Amino acid sequence: MNDRRRWTRYLDARAEMLAARDEFHRHPAARREILAGALDQARDADPSEVGAALEFLREHPEDVPDLLPLLVDRAMSLRFAGRARKAVAAGRRDQVTVRLRRIVADRLADPACGASECRRLAELLDHLGDHSSRAMLARLTSWAGDSGDPDLRRVAADYAT
Repeated sequence: MNDRRRWTRYLDARAEMLAARDEFHRHPAARREILAGALDQARDADPSEVGAALEFLREHPEDVPDLLPLLVDRAMSLRFAGRARKAVAAGRRDQVTVRLRRIVADRLADPACGASECRRLAELLDHLGDHSSRAMLARLTSWAGDSGDPDLRRVAADYAT
């Protein structure tokens, strides 16, 4: 097979993928349920399915606010943190911020919230970078800085403004 044929096959496959993505996008009820299933950590989805869901949400973010708890869960994992942050950032900020404030507060109130989770939350808020996210990040760093845990204090020092 020559390079020109490979290129043509690539273009055909890409066009087919884009058409399938657009068709999937046109069915909101089923779409949300399927994306939630792909993002649900309890389901242990194939990593390529998780990655595809995160990419889809970055390109078509209208479901981000409804899927935010699952996206934040994925943002806590090293494997998907960057892609999950990008998907969250693509959502309507006014809807995301209100829901994210509650999620962050609940996670910080959980005694099991450790330095790793705190750092991933800080990375998410820092990535979003808007006024509300910076305010949440300031509360997070204050909470972490007051901790007796040196790892949490390190997170606070890394993200102190």
